[in-house]
Amino acid sequence: MADRVKLTKDRVNKMLAEYQASGETGRKDVYDSETRGFMVRLSATKGTYCVAKRVNGKMTRVTIGDHGVYLPDHANPKLNARKLAQSIIADMNTGENPNEIKKERRAQGLTLQEALDNYFLDNPKLKPRTVKEYRSMLQNHVPSWMNKPIKNVTPDMVQKLHTKLTREQKPEQANKVVRTLRAIFYQNKALLPENPACLPRKKWNKSERRTRVVKDFQLPDWYVAIRNYRNQDIADYLMLLLFTGMRRSEGFSLLWEDVDLKSKTLIARDTKNGKPHTMPLSDYLCELLERRKADKVNAFVFPSFSSKSGHLVEPKKVLAAVVKTSGIKFSFHDLRRTFMSAAAALGISETLIKRLVNHSVQDVTGGYIFSIEHSGPHQRMQEITDLIMGFVTRPAAVILAVNLLLDQEAKRAAKVISLDEHRRVVA
Repeated sequence: MADRVKLTKDRVNKMLAEYQASGETGRKDVYDSETRGFMVRLSATKGTYCVAKRVNGKMTRVTIGDHGVYLPDHANPKLNARKLAQSIIADMNTGENPNEIKKERRAQGLTLQEALDNYFLDNPKLKPRTVKEYRSMLQNHVPSWMNKPIKNVTPDMVQKLHTKLTREQKPEQANKVVRTLRAIFYQNKALLPENPACLPRKKWNKSERRTRVVKDFQLPDWYVAIRNYRNQDIADYLMLLLFTGMRRSEGFSLLWEDVDLKSKTLIARDTKNGKPHTMPLSDYLCELLERRKADKVNAFVFPSFSSKSGHLVEPKKVLAAVVKTSGIKFSFHDLRRTFMSAAAALGISETLIKRLVNHSVQDVTGGYIFSIEHSGPHQRMQEITDLIMGFVTRPAAVILAVNLLLDQEAKRAAKVISLDEHRRVVA
């Protein structure tokens, strides 16, 4: 009689190790004690989850996948072997043979939806927001393609899609959708005679490099709008972006354990290239972070009580409010470009600027700048801060002082006069 135990990750790991240590060369089936028909097949090289059940009187075995990729208690439903087994068993109970259905689908061909799911499985380092963006982008722009076999998508279809989005004043989105399709099709090139999303170079929309910065004469008004903003967390966050050139996501998820005020450094972890990035801090930012640390409420430098992550997330309304108050249109990335522009104005080398903002450095010697030159980057970071603050402080101080006087005058003008005083004035 076949063995029956409750299959779990740890138990399968133990059984697999024992079976491999035994020197057996055959296969051993171990059935789950909770879900009838669910089993793991052990061999000298791996464990494989399956469902073994009769369909219309014939014993049928359906393979789910290898142990490690799939687990009986995996948090992801798509990789939870027990839940997948239960779904397969439900189909088999109606008389359907999943193996026959798979054969029919293979004959029809891999669909775009399946190819997209496989793309995410084969690229586990993609960030959750990237996965979400790709899914929503294809669902929004090519919903009727998702259940089509990828072999039925033609170059003409892709070209018409690109033209349609371009005419709708979405040239960058048009390029992005087609680039995403191209990557998915490339991963399945063995199933296709050609990649239908490989458009000729002249067909792509030209992307203009964004160069907008907060200009020196705009900085005072921008700074005053930040200083007067009701949420100090947002104000401090924007100042951090301006004086470090960090990307917005790096600032959102910054942890206190990655801030070292003694060595005047911080480590950004949620970076574009996936590698931790250490950057020096100016005196201004050390004071800002010291003040925030005294009132910290959780592990994040910029906490949020309303977000699931526990930290600040995409404050688009805040950005719009600051733009309206200051009269200066800007984006989070504009602050990054402003930082780099200030660094370039000081004559800082392109290699060091790239290192400061975590751009890739192709020059071999560029990789040694931070490890050998300890004081250099700190000194240059301080110079960048001083240059930007030079444009800000004096004009901003005047504006703030004028605003204070105007507020005081407004309060005096709005003083409530009592009824007796009113009578005396009238008399």
